[in-house]
Amino acid sequence: MLHLTNSHSEQRIVLSQTIPVDQHSNEMIVTVSALSDSIVAGDRSWQAGRLVVVSLRGDDRQSDYQIPYEIFNLDGSNPLQSYRMQIHIYPGISVVSVQVQLLDARAFITICK
Repeated sequence: MLHLTNSHSEQRIVLSQTIPVDQHSNEMIVTVSALSDSIVAGDRSWQAGRLVVVSLRGDDRQSDYQIPYEIFNLDGSNPLQSYRMQIHIYPGISVVSVQVQLLDARAFITICK
């Protein structure tokens, strides 16, 4: 279980884990359970509690924001809920970064799995 808290609306918190991609498959399934409490989102869609998957290209693992996947985007208080998404892995991607983000949003979020 992971708890993230951001008490400052101007602060950005990102927890990231890189996961190698199976080179014999062009799909990946991401499942997670999460809840939130009193997220105060910003003016932009990314200023909330989010779980995103970002593809990383090349040996230097440059983020490819052209093909991000948003698993969830939470605002306010939300009960524990399961999320699942099938992700297409494009050619040239060998690693993905799974990121829990609290970007410019006051929030408390819990990731259960």
